[in-house]
Amino acid sequence: MPEQETHARVQTSESVKDVQAQDGSVLLDIAQGTCYSLNPVGARIWQMLKAGADADSIVATLATEFDVSRHELYEDVKEFIQNLQTQKLLTAEPACPATDGGSWILKPFRRMLSVIRPWYADKLGK
Repeated sequence: MPEQETHARVQTSESVKDVQAQDGSVLLDIAQGTCYSLNPVGARIWQMLKAGADADSIVATLATEFDVSRHELYEDVKEFIQNLQTQKLLTAEPACPATDGGSWILKPFRRMLSVIRPWYADKLGK
């Protein structure tokens, strides 16, 4: 498996709501006004992505549930994730500081700073 792709983290878009059914899932992207239908395997992958699983762990889980080679599973999972990203249902986020200069550490810190700065400025009378 290509190392770069398996270590990329993805997050489900905040604007996507899902409804589970016996025969799969329905995804509704409120921001785009689009609706998608997933078969049971797609729904299973979606739930694992929502829980923060990466491609490697999804493939490992599916390999225990289906009689399919890991290579084939990986290719299918990779394609599925790419399709979700193309439809803007997922956003990619590097999982390793070496891939983007460490911004995965700084992003939460920057968000925290944007909240702290106004509070801190008020305390200093600025």
